[in-house]
Amino acid sequence: MLGVLAATAGLLAATSSAAAADRPARNAVIFVADGLRRGSVNPQDTPVMARLRAGGVFFANSHAVYPTFTTPNASALATGHQLGDTGDFANALFPGFAVNGTETPFIEDDRALAALDARLNGNFLGEESLLAAARAQGFSTAALGKTGPTLLQDVTQGNGGAVPATIVIDDSTGSAGGVALDPAIAAKLKAPGPPARTVPNVEQQKFLTDALVGVILPEFKRRGRPFAIVFWSRDPDVSQHNQTDGAADWHVGINGPTSKRAVRNADDTLGRIVAALEGDPALKGSTDVFVTSDHGFATIFRDRPPGFVAMDVAAHLKLPLYDPDQPATGAGTHPQVMGADHPKMGDALIGGTGAVGGADARVIVAANGGSDLVYVPGQDRKSARKLIADVAGFLLKQDYVDAVFVDGPRGAVPGALSLADVNLVGTARTPRPSIVVAFHSYALDAQDPLGTQVEVSDTTLQTGQGMHGSFGPGDVANTMIAFGPDYKQGFVDTAPAGNADVAPTMAHVLGVQLARGGTATGRVLAEALAGGPPGTDSRCGQLVAAPGPGGLRTALHYQTAGGVRYLDAAQKVKGRAVWGPWRDALPCRKAR
Repeated sequence: MLGVLAATAGLLAATSSAAAADRPARNAVIFVADGLRRGSVNPQDTPVMARLRAGGVFFANSHAVYPTFTTPNASALATGHQLGDTGDFANALFPGFAVNGTETPFIEDDRALAALDARLNGNFLGEESLLAAARAQGFSTAALGKTGPTLLQDVTQGNGGAVPATIVIDDSTGSAGGVALDPAIAAKLKAPGPPARTVPNVEQQKFLTDALVGVILPEFKRRGRPFAIVFWSRDPDVSQHNQTDGAADWHVGINGPTSKRAVRNADDTLGRIVAALEGDPALKGSTDVFVTSDHGFATIFRDRPPGFVAMDVAAHLKLPLYDPDQPATGAGTHPQVMGADHPKMGDALIGGTGAVGGADARVIVAANGGSDLVYVPGQDRKSARKLIADVAGFLLKQDYVDAVFVDGPRGAVPGALSLADVNLVGTARTPRPSIVVAFHSYALDAQDPLGTQVEVSDTTLQTGQGMHGSFGPGDVANTMIAFGPDYKQGFVDTAPAGNADVAPTMAHVLGVQLARGGTATGRVLAEALAGGPPGTDSRCGQLVAAPGPGGLRTALHYQTAGGVRYLDAAQKVKGRAVWGPWRDALPCRKAR
């Protein structure tokens, strides 16, 4: 069947190339509604998205990449590669050196991204992005929206302080840490930079939308070249994180009125962009739009302070714990966390002296929310393997853990699956985590599991607020819609699809060639394209680790299509995998 699919894709590519000479050059707009759950799209709350979903292509089986955080999915959206190639394993990670004074930088930050590029051959992702390829091939390019994922769409453009060829406007524009902006573009904006974000984030998104429809689109039309644009809407993510409708009560959680207003804010933003495109006959006939979300969302349940993983691991190993997010002392070491204190952001250097750079740490924890990364750096292979097995086995036994993945072959650590099983092994320039641990998630309502997911989170946010990053399907399932002259109309695509497929699909539509380094890539969603095949063959699969401590095992449910593995959910089981409340949320009802 894969041979038939490859032949079909080849025929489609040849047909598209032949037709390209007879049609206007294509433009592309990718709209990312950060944290938009698939079930949030409906005619009442999101009339624009609902209209586009009905009239274009609705990807009914779409996926975020895991870990289900913003910057990892931004890297997949930008490059079409899985995280094993991009090395963007989480919003906070250990790059192997200190960045802006911490070994676990939070990379939703333009300065942090520039610092990573500077140390990692000028492009820490190690792969060419869609915007970079389009820019190199004569397109006008722009990225607007949330700091971090916006610059990641053409990450090298934040280096050096010079005005980049891609227009980058994000939360940091106009500040000392922002990416430089062409003075001619800046002069046409109504303010030097976006206003401070609010909940919902209405004023900031209005500024960014004004910049796109009132300044950038007219400028691109004046240039007379095709264009590619990414707009990263901060809402509903920022409001779902920070709302207090469900303060201390996860039964309300992220389903309260503030979150609904944030979802509508994202829809209104998209509506203004679509209206600008549809109001211009030339743009309407030549512009393809792809709407996606980086991940889903869940409500937080937290009964322990930030850094509970780091503190538990340090206590288990009987080693001191240092806070990498606290300034170093005159001795060049981070302060030790003592007594009842906890690391400020949850991150930690464990063992050693707390030296800047983390060179003598035995274990490093990067806390992120619904999952944490654990690194075992700077040791000989035998000692590292022993320590990884010890820490992974300890974590597997904790009631707040749903799944454990380790760097090594499957079966190397009883109870754990491999990083390779979840697309985290490839050509990354950043160090791979030694362990990735997903926290426990569950559904409050079995009739709406994706909309009522609750999860344990290693975060400074409180119970009842919102978070993501886990391996529950409420975080993994995202929203994907495509429409425009190159997509089918009124088509529901039931084949698995995901964020790593967006760049290859849009590159195909635009006629842009993406340079490839690693091989862990997404696929062209050929079945969604006008003239494409009626569907794509897919298969369901399940992996269950060998029994670990107390018979506990990590189980993974996934699908494959076109050689790509799409991850549905993971959980900790004892005996055979049963999936419990997630069974009906899985796209394939074959989970046992």
